[in-house]
Amino acid sequence: MIERLARRWDARGQFGFATEAAALIPPRADYVLAKSHRGLHMLAREERSLRTPARLLHDAYGPKVVIHPHSLGEPVTEVRIGIERRDRVRVRAALHRRGVNPSEEYAGVHYCVLRFEAPPAALLGLPLELDELTPGRCTYQVLLTGYR
Repeated sequence: MIERLARRWDARGQFGFATEAAALIPPRADYVLAKSHRGLHMLAREERSLRTPARLLHDAYGPKVVIHPHSLGEPVTEVRIGIERRDRVRVRAALHRRGVNPSEEYAGVHYCVLRFEAPPAALLGLPLELDELTPGRCTYQVLLTGYR
């Protein structure tokens, strides 16, 4: 897994920058974006997969964004997915196919939140798959919580 860390040198807090920056980059199957207090982690199997997100960040922030190689080992991500309960079975099945076993963090009458840890490779293409399974009815957050 290739990792690049994007930071905005004039940002007061890197997590806020990471949240804002991730919203500018459309989901694709060849990379995954994860936020942390260090900045926006861009993870992919190949270097060329990160060219588009890097270009979009440079277009948006200019010289204020710095992107550099970053790795302290195998990244561990924590994911939270908010879905309508009617979509729960399909989403859980998709996660199981990826080798992920989510727990329910919150289960309401109409809405539930699934939570799990996974290696970034298991998340490649997940946002697009979630969009197909729950058109316009899903939210997700990917946080980089540490390294193995």
